[in-house]
Amino acid sequence: MQTCDCGESHDIDLKSGMSVKIKCDLCDGMIGDKPHVLKFADFERFFCCNTCKTQYKEKNKGRIQSLIEKSENKQSSK
Repeated sequence: MQTCDCGESHDIDLKSGMSVKIKCDLCDGMIGDKPHVLKFADFERFFCCNTCKTQYKEKNKGRIQSLIEKSENKQSSK
C-alpha cells in the first residue's frame, strides 16, 4: 500500500524487476541501488550514505533505545 501527498491510500502490486524510489530518512536525498539500512525493534530506516545513518542514530539514540527495550519486553512476555 502506498500513501501519496493526497492523503489517500493506493494499492500497488510490486512485481519482480520493478524498482521503488525512496528518500533518505535523514536528508530526504534520493537513495541509490544500495541503501544503508538501520534495523532496530520492528523498524527499518533507509539512508543514502553511512554519514546520514550515523547522524540519524546519534540524533535519535534515546528513542531508538526505548523502542528496542519495548520490543524486547513484548517478546519476553509472550
